Amino acid sequence: MSFFALHRRRLAGAWRGIFVSTAGFALDLNFFVLIVPSFLHLPALHVHATTQDEPALAIAQGLALIAFLGWAFCRSFGFDRP
Repeated sequence: MSFFALHRRRLAGAWRGIFVSTAGFALDLNFFVLIVPSFLHLPALHVHATTQDEPALAIAQGLALIAFLGWAFCRSFGFDRP
């Protein structure tokens, strides 16, 4: 969907929002996957979430989700930097 919006429709009209939402979702999933191994392999983070059920992991994932939703909102409604 993202490829179609970018290359075939050139982000015209509603396709910009579709592109931003699908690209943001894909980036969020990739970052979400990065957070879990970070808590497993980095000693400073592993101390806070040894069984992957602690609130520290959920807080990190929630903050990442909020950051990516904010980014997608700003990008889809035209809050671009010059």
